[in-house]
Amino acid sequence: MHNIAVIGAGVIGLSAATALQEHLPNVNVTIYSEKISPNLTSNVAAGMWAPFLYQKTDNQKILSWGRGSHDQFLKLWKGGYANEAGICLQFVKSLSADIDIHVGQNIVWGEQQMPPEEVEFLTKLFKKDFKTAVNYVSFTCEPTRYLPFLQKRFIQNGGKIVMRKIKDFRELSHYNLVVNCTGLGAPELTQDTQMTPIRGTAIRVKAPWLFHSLMDDDIYIILNADTCVLGTTSQYGDYELSPRESETKNINHFCNSLVPALENAEYIKTSVGLRPGRVEVRLETEVRDVDGKQLPIVHNYGHGGCGVTLSYGCALNVVDLVREALKIPYSSKL
Repeated sequence: MHNIAVIGAGVIGLSAATALQEHLPNVNVTIYSEKISPNLTSNVAAGMWAPFLYQKTDNQKILSWGRGSHDQFLKLWKGGYANEAGICLQFVKSLSADIDIHVGQNIVWGEQQMPPEEVEFLTKLFKKDFKTAVNYVSFTCEPTRYLPFLQKRFIQNGGKIVMRKIKDFRELSHYNLVVNCTGLGAPELTQDTQMTPIRGTAIRVKAPWLFHSLMDDDIYIILNADTCVLGTTSQYGDYELSPRESETKNINHFCNSLVPALENAEYIKTSVGLRPGRVEVRLETEVRDVDGKQLPIVHNYGHGGCGVTLSYGCALNVVDLVREALKIPYSSKL
């Protein structure tokens, strides 16, 4: 029996922990985290499947990991878990001042460039300089529902969650392997100097008459199961967790310019989150000498604005790295 510790209970940590349970035989998995949902950065996210703020991470890795998550959302949606897991299938319009944009490269459904005359119409309608636009169908996976869903599944599969902040890997030296999903906590634990917060603001309103999500280079309007999320800001190196009036005014202004009826939408709340930004996603195995023991550590953090989008795809990569580190043979778990 292999004893594995996962540090972090956000969407990245919970996805890794549940994937390990589902795909590897004879493993005991324990999650260590100072906080759990609903008190996590993941809970602020709107949860749209769309690559965003991943900086210099190789695009093929982003698409591979993103496909793994998209496939998992489809499996849960088809399996009858959509409501419990907060997974919605919806139509999306994405507008940009760039000459050419592509979203999912055959991952999302029906991705199609709008004809020039439609882009010109939207440019005049919204009074913004759009050069291109695409329509597609994608998932939102709402963290306020998805994280409790994963926690429940993890515990039902025999997992344990310990409410404790890990400050040193020596605290977990009795485990066979550690999976580090600490996000912005990584610098304190690993001395990683490439991490930086990317601050974002999200406003939730009630807009039950809106039936598609809309995004451009500045803002997004993303439907969740019970609310509509208006955002965002992308401020690097900013740790402030309180909303700023000037930012909320700007978000409302931009969103209302795209969908004027939002001006009359019922306001719910404003939240601020710090995305775990990094030059590139760190997903690799390190072996550390911890009190004379060679401890394998699988690092899985730095997903920027792609936490939900990459979560399960990266979790499957974690499974492969754990299997390799612990020399677990490739056999199905029955």
